[in-house]
Amino acid sequence: MPSSTSNSDGRRPQGPTLAIWVAGALLGALLLLGLEGFWRGMGHHPSVMDDEALWAQQRARLSGNEHAVALIGASRTLYNLVPDVIEKRHPKVVVGNVAIEGTNPVAALRDLARDPDFHGVAICDITYAGIDATTWDEQQGHVDFYWRKYKPGKDVERRLRTLVQQCLVTVSPRTSITKFAEGVFDAKWERPFHVRVHPSRWWSGDFQRADFSSILDRSQWLRQWNADRNQGDSPTLESWSEAVDGIAKMVSRIRQRGGEVVFVCMPTSRQPWKLTDKHAAWQTLEARVGAPTIHFTDHPSLSKYVLWDASHVDERDAPAFTSALIDILEQMQVLPRGS
Repeated sequence: MPSSTSNSDGRRPQGPTLAIWVAGALLGALLLLGLEGFWRGMGHHPSVMDDEALWAQQRARLSGNEHAVALIGASRTLYNLVPDVIEKRHPKVVVGNVAIEGTNPVAALRDLARDPDFHGVAICDITYAGIDATTWDEQQGHVDFYWRKYKPGKDVERRLRTLVQQCLVTVSPRTSITKFAEGVFDAKWERPFHVRVHPSRWWSGDFQRADFSSILDRSQWLRQWNADRNQGDSPTLESWSEAVDGIAKMVSRIRQRGGEVVFVCMPTSRQPWKLTDKHAAWQTLEARVGAPTIHFTDHPSLSKYVLWDASHVDERDAPAFTSALIDILEQMQVLPRGS
């Protein structure tokens, strides 16, 4: 005879189990909302987590489009140039932001030179040391990821993660439930980070709320790193000139397909490398490569901004800085008006 607690087919009723599951889901959602509200109340904002897949998405935008604009470089490109501003000024343009913090950009330039489907403009933020052949492979890992591992499944996964990261503070490692628990025990909460990463890979730096003690520590480390580099590792003008010839070949391949390369020396409050000024090295680059160059000291519209950490413009100034650079590129007819 069937048990009084069983259905006619012998299965137990699922009502209580479903109710428990729903209650657990609601409790989890409430905890997530509470944690989200706590971190936002502390001043934290959602930020996309930059990685190789996000870089690869940007790289994919550059192939097969004659109006493609590649942003190549390091952190000064990431902070100073706003892709949305470029695309608003030039509606036909598709920007691919493939700069990588703390690296030199020749690997990305070499990749575009080898890609028969790239016919656009490469805006290359580079320094004297970045041209030296010993630095050419610093971005090669991202290039290899794009060609070998960036498959449709990776793209879909990255797009879903981007959507979540744009909406929720709590998915960041800086503001996770683990960080909350650590704060409870230590009575010390994670300070809001002054940099937010956008899906376009623009790094908007709000330096008015930055932790300048950490910035100064990094600047001190950077000065020491540069001093060590300049004691023996900095290239000679002879070896540097040989590297320029190699870069000239890359530029030539892009120009033969109808594209263009522009080398840009971004603003800095001090010269972090030897010969980053516009004298022997920069003039040699322009003469030997044959590509147009822009040096910030030649353009008041690029050199007038406060660089809070001696190297990057604030997010409030980045759109105006981007527009100023576009004005110069239009005057040079690199970016035709109306494109």
